[in-house]
Amino acid sequence: TLGEDPAGVVTWLFTADHWAYVGPDTVHVWLEVRRGGKPVAVEVVSASAIREGAGGPLGGAETLEFARDGDRLVADLPLARFADHFGSIALAVRFEYERGRFHDDQLRIQSTPASHVPGRIAEMGDRVSNGSLVLDIGADLSVGGFYRFDANVYDAAGQPVAFAMWKGDLAAGRQVIPLEVWGKVLRDAGVAGPYTIGEIRGYRFLDGQYPDREMLPAVGATHTTSAWPLEALTDASHVDAHELQMAELMLDDLAAGRPLLAPPAAADPVAPRTPDDDAEPTIAP
Repeated sequence: TLGEDPAGVVTWLFTADHWAYVGPDTVHVWLEVRRGGKPVAVEVVSASAIREGAGGPLGGAETLEFARDGDRLVADLPLARFADHFGSIALAVRFEYERGRFHDDQLRIQSTPASHVPGRIAEMGDRVSNGSLVLDIGADLSVGGFYRFDANVYDAAGQPVAFAMWKGDLAAGRQVIPLEVWGKVLRDAGVAGPYTIGEIRGYRFLDGQYPDREMLPAVGATHTTSAWPLEALTDASHVDAHELQMAELMLDDLAAGRPLLAPPAAADPVAPRTPDDDAEPTIAP
């Protein structure tokens, strides 16, 4: 929020359609500014995009050109303008929301050019195994390594009900990655199939490097599972041997009088937020 008058605070949203992009995609950026729920006709003073490396900005900034689209100011950034840049891109905007009052905001996106794409997601299947829903993600990988895949699970009405994730070592070539949704999660939600699987993501970790991951192209299409009945899913609680062992070790420490200490503070604390050139409102409870 911006402004000195609590009754007339200004809210803004500066964002993009994704946080990670693969290949020569186009970033769609927009800015919304409102007061009392109604749009404010702000003026964008400056807007830019700049490549970033491990040590900070790289090269010169590219100008972002905003145009009004309904209640939004929108800008498109073709990543072809950034050639083979692999890493983050900082998007910055400065706008005037009241006469003589300005605000600066920034967000970062991740760009994986075609030369760093480690493979592609090919197809999906689903099955029930040991009472849990298993989503089989087919992937063609050009390079082996330590990968993570995840996806969101929705009911027939489009409401989110679960999140599925897998990570581990994979070799190059065609692979099938099983994302498991524990059956009791769906049983407790009271949601039978079919389920819609969306936002399927995957990337390869680059340990100790910057950037630290190579993204696979996002899968835009969704997958609809079979109409699995709730009776096919387990009603048993999830039990993991490693989790039980860790709990036993902590209980042993407590019984021996060894407290469970919080982790130490970071050696280099995060720098405080730089104040804007406007007064932030103070609203009494």
